[in-house]
Amino acid sequence: MNEKKTAIFLCGGGALGAWQSGALSFINEKKIDAQAISGFSIGAINSAFYCFNSVDKIEKIWSKMDNKKIFKFSLGYSRPVDISIAEENKNPVKKIISRIENFLSGVNLFSNKPVYKILSKYISKKAEFKKNLKFYCISHCVERSAPYITEFDSDNYERNRFIKMVVASSTIPFIFPQIKEESRWGEVHLVDGGVIGRENVNFSFFEGFSDIFVISNVLDEDYYFKPRSPFSITEIFEKRLRRILVYQNKKIIKSLSHLKSKPNIHLINPLKPLDARIMDFDGKKAVKLFEDGRKSALEFFKKL
Repeated sequence: MNEKKTAIFLCGGGALGAWQSGALSFINEKKIDAQAISGFSIGAINSAFYCFNSVDKIEKIWSKMDNKKIFKFSLGYSRPVDISIAEENKNPVKKIISRIENFLSGVNLFSNKPVYKILSKYISKKAEFKKNLKFYCISHCVERSAPYITEFDSDNYERNRFIKMVVASSTIPFIFPQIKEESRWGEVHLVDGGVIGRENVNFSFFEGFSDIFVISNVLDEDYYFKPRSPFSITEIFEKRLRRILVYQNKKIIKSLSHLKSKPNIHLINPLKPLDARIMDFDGKKAVKLFEDGRKSALEFFKKL
C-alpha cells in the first residue's frame, strides 16, 4: 500500500492573506504534516513561514502589518505585463481596457524594499528549512508570459535567493518593481505569480500526492464584487483584483484535477466574502481576518 502524501497550495490575495494564515495555522495544529507546499503572491509569503516551522508566529507577524511601512513611494517603469484573462479577449470593450492595463502594468508606484525587510527580519540567518519538505515558489516570467517555478528544500536552501524568489512572487504589477533574474533563457523579469490569467501552472510536482489542501482567500461570489463607490480608483482596482483571483483559483483547481494520480483536492474558502481590502495591510484588521480564517478551517474540517 502506497504511503499517503499531503500537499498544501496557498493562493494569492494580498492583505486577505491574513485570513489564509489563520486557516494554515489551524491545519498546522491539526498535525497535518505536508511534504510539499506551493503558492504565489501572499500565498508564497505564508508558505515561507511554513518552511521554517514558524506558523505559530504568523498571527504576531500579521498583527504588526502597517500600510505606512509597506508602501514607500518610488515611481518607476520596467516592462508591460499581460494581465488579461481569457474571457476578456472575447469582449471588444474589455479587450481595449485590457490593452491599456497591460501597458500601465509596467509602472510601479512603490519600492519592494519593505517586503525584503519583513522577510529578512522573520527569516533569520539561523533559520532551518523544514526537513522532508519541498517548497515550489511560483512567480511569473514577463518575457515568456508563463509561470516561473523555483524549488527549495533543506538541501538546496540559500537564504538570499529564497527571499528574492518570495519577493518576486509577491511583486504585484502597478505596485512593486519587477525582479531581475538570471535564468537559462538569459536575464528575465519576474512579477507576482498570480499573473496567470491565461497560462496554466504545471502542477506535475504534486504528482503522486494523495491529498492537496488548497487555501483560497476568495469565493466565487467575489467575481461580482460591488465597489463601495463606483468612482473610487481603489475600489475599482479591488474589483479587478478579486475577479483575477477568482479566475486564477478556478484554473488552479482545474489544473490540479488533471493530475494522473487523482488526488483528493480539499478547497478551503472563507465562509463569506471577506469585507477587508486586498491592499489594506492593517494589523488590527489582520488579526480579525486571522481568527476568521481559523473559524473557516474549523468548519471545513467538521464537514470533512
